[in-house]
Amino acid sequence: MRILMVLALIFTIHFTLYGNNLNNKRIAAVISIQEPEKIPDDNKTKKKNQQSNQNNGINKEKKSILIGLNLGVGIGSQTSLILTDATIKPKLSFHGGARSIFYFTKTLGFIVDIEAYYYNTREENTSGQYKEYKLLYLGLLLAPVLRVGGFNFYAGTYYGFILSAKFSGDSTSGDDFNTENCTMPDIGFVFGAGYKFRIASSTYLYISFSIRNQFNNFVAYNDPVKTGSKMFSFYLNFSLLFGVK
Repeated sequence: MRILMVLALIFTIHFTLYGNNLNNKRIAAVISIQEPEKIPDDNKTKKKNQQSNQNNGINKEKKSILIGLNLGVGIGSQTSLILTDATIKPKLSFHGGARSIFYFTKTLGFIVDIEAYYYNTREENTSGQYKEYKLLYLGLLLAPVLRVGGFNFYAGTYYGFILSAKFSGDSTSGDDFNTENCTMPDIGFVFGAGYKFRIASSTYLYISFSIRNQFNNFVAYNDPVKTGSKMFSFYLNFSLLFGVK
C-alpha cells in the first residue's frame, strides 16, 4: 500500500513538472514571434524624393551663373535734327558679344555684357542735303536684374569706346572725321525685359526687348557741318546661355 502511495506521489510530481515545462515553452514561443515587417509606402517615398529634388532645384535657382552669347538687332536714330526742315531716317543697329548673368538670390542678379555695338543714323531735307554717321564701339554693359519666374527685367548703364567713325554729307568730305572727333567714353542708359526658356538641363534661350539712349552727343565738338546728336535705339535680343554653377 505504501509503495502504491509513493508511486502515485512520484507520478503526480513528474506530471506537474512536465506540464510547467510545456507551458514555459509555449510562452517562449509566443514571445519569440516577431511583429510583421512593415511594408514601405511607395507613395510617401516618392513624395519625399520629389520634395527633395524640388528643394535642390530651388537652391540651384537661387544662386547661379549663366554665361553665353548675346545678339541684338534693331533700329536706331538720332534724337534731334541738325539740318533745317530735315527728316530723320532710322537705320539698322546691332550689338553682340559675351553675356554673363550672376544670380545672387531667387529674384536678384546682375548682367555683365562685353560687346560691340553699331549705330547708323541719317537725316536729309527736301533740298537734297543730308548727313549720315556710322559709329562702331566696344562696350561694357552693367545692369542689375530682377527675376520673376522666367521673366527677367534689367536696367543700367553701358560704356562705349569708339572703334570706327565715318561721316558723309552733301556739303563736305568725311575724310577728316574720325574717332578723335567722337565723345569718349560713350555713356548711355539701357533697359530690357524678356523671358528665359530652358531648352536643356543647363542651357537657356533668353529672348528680350531692350532700349538704349545716349547721355551725350556722339560728336565731341561743336562744328556747324558735323554737329552730331544723341542716339536712341530699340532691339530684339537673343541670348544662348549655359549654366556653370
